Amino acid sequence: MAARLNVLLISNLFPTPVDPIRGVFTCQLAKRLKAICDVTVVCPLPWFPSWARGKMFEKWAEFSRVPGLYEWQGFTVHSPKYPMIPRMSEAAHAALMFPSLYRTVKRLHRLRRFDVVNTHWLYPDGVAAAWCAQLLGLPHVVTALGCDANLFMTQGHKRFQIERAIRKAEGVTVVSEALRQFLVEQGFGDKPIDVIPNGVDAELFRPRDKAECARQLGIVSRGKTVVFVGQLLEVKGIIYLIEAVERLVAGGKDVFVYMVGEGSGRPVYEAEVARRGLSGRIQFVGNRPHSEIAVWMGAGDVFCLPSIREGFPNVVLEALFSGRPVVASRVGGIPEMVNTNNGYLVESGNAAALADALGEALEKTWDANAILATVSHLSWERAGQHYLLSLEAAMKKRGGNP
Repeated sequence: MAARLNVLLISNLFPTPVDPIRGVFTCQLAKRLKAICDVTVVCPLPWFPSWARGKMFEKWAEFSRVPGLYEWQGFTVHSPKYPMIPRMSEAAHAALMFPSLYRTVKRLHRLRRFDVVNTHWLYPDGVAAAWCAQLLGLPHVVTALGCDANLFMTQGHKRFQIERAIRKAEGVTVVSEALRQFLVEQGFGDKPIDVIPNGVDAELFRPRDKAECARQLGIVSRGKTVVFVGQLLEVKGIIYLIEAVERLVAGGKDVFVYMVGEGSGRPVYEAEVARRGLSGRIQFVGNRPHSEIAVWMGAGDVFCLPSIREGFPNVVLEALFSGRPVVASRVGGIPEMVNTNNGYLVESGNAAALADALGEALEKTWDANAILATVSHLSWERAGQHYLLSLEAAMKKRGGNP
């Protein structure tokens, strides 16, 4: 019987005691991989003084409170810290991350040799991990998730570093066909790129009764309800959702929206909602535990994600697994999930089109199980097996034996 692969998984996107919903999808993949190989998780994070104050520094200061070693859902997570100055040290993040990351990886490698490294997030993680893998003679598979490719590759100070990391890697994976095509357009057409969509926890995200979900959440089950889940940032297109709701209400629609998530833009959007007289229609509920997101999905009639830019957003899959139709922007990997059988796609930044699509979706009678059937093949088990094949292929390319 072949020995289990010993995999080093590196990503800053992993849950922490300070931010338990950070990188939940990386954690879900790691758990699936752990069922079929041995997995060690290293979560490198920036260090910034915890006493720093002000909106600009608040999120960075939180990282300093994450322990260097902590337990999380069956994993002993190693979290080396590296110095950084928000915005100013952006071009040097990989170089700043490398020393502490390398010390940690080298120490763990001496305790028990790794077979392969898989890094999720191209910059700075993928770049710094590429240097570590090269020094230790390990095959490296780098995984692109979204804006780490389609945004960072447009930024000159990051592009060169990312290009070199991808070129050096024995394997490249992406979470959507759209991201694969993007990398091909960026000059990587000669490099094999595996498309491995994320999965969903099907036990958690499933069709639920709307009234029962509202009862569990302690909210009034009102008329037609739209749910948004995500960070309250400009890139999520929230202003267009607000304007779309204003249009629907002006047209006589009895519609309500729950905004689940946090972000630096929340005060701006709350003020905009109040200015438009929509405070009774749009409610901000903040960050919620991942397990509760499934209940929020069930409490809505339609899920909406009006983003300007996306990778392969798992919240869309989770909504579809919950049997809820999706109205979303035609960006990134979203068109690979949403079609006429389970929702509507609109051009990003078009509030009028968004309002029309929401209106149609809210009026249409949907079959929750039929919606689920459109994506039920996308499981974490399937993703885990595909990653294992990619990791084994990288080892063979390097000359090792999986």
